[in-house]
Amino acid sequence: MSNTTISEKTIVDPVLAEVRRIKEEIAAEHDYDVAKIIAAARRSQAAHPERIVSRIPIGAEDGADQPANAPDSKSKS
Repeated sequence: MSNTTISEKTIVDPVLAEVRRIKEEIAAEHDYDVAKIIAAARRSQAAHPERIVSRIPIGAEDGADQPANAPDSKSKS
């Protein structure tokens, strides 16, 4: 059995490291002010609406109010 602690075995994921680096850059650019970060994100979204992903909720195309995985009110458990 090894005496190595979990912190000594931490694996650095390069993708997460890149995301965290970019997040830090964005925060620093906006003085770590959440309101400024959100405003910048909204400006970016408005400038590039083609980059925004939206989805139609399951069942919305037929006017249903419930998601497809909602329990059927007619069936008994």
